[in-house]
Amino acid sequence: MNIEFRAIAKKWLLVSTGVVIAFSLAACAGQKAFQAGKELVEKDQIEDGLSKFREASKLDPQSIEFKTAYYQTRDRAISNFLEQGDRYAAAANQVEAEAQYRRVLNMDAVNDRARDGLRKLDMEMRHSQLMTEAESALESKNVELAKRKIAIVLTENPNNEAANFLQRSMA
Repeated sequence: MNIEFRAIAKKWLLVSTGVVIAFSLAACAGQKAFQAGKELVEKDQIEDGLSKFREASKLDPQSIEFKTAYYQTRDRAISNFLEQGDRYAAAANQVEAEAQYRRVLNMDAVNDRARDGLRKLDMEMRHSQLMTEAESALESKNVELAKRKIAIVLTENPNNEAANFLQRSMA
């Protein structure tokens, strides 16, 4: 019985030592990924840094520090990207605005503010095209076509300055 107990104890010791070593290696790998993530974020490589934070959390799922760093960095980045997108949109830099909104959606696919930003950009592009067509129609003396194009714009955005100006100039 004593020999049997020793054999069981020896097996238990080997298994528990293996488990401790495995957890230690995972925690060490998690720490390395976490540190790499911090360095990337400091270099303003936000998406890559977030990827490393996710990797660290997978390697050490018990680490609150890794999860907290991920969510805080992601939320801060989303806020910054949305502000940048809004500034670019206000400055009529649609390419940069769209890029910022898409960065947000890559991190948070259901972000309403980014989706709204993209919808507004799309609407502004359509309105710009319609106004160009309305002006061309007026140059061709096709007043009815110009009125229809302007009406579409004003239906979607009654405050569109270009459409209101063109409509007033035709009166």
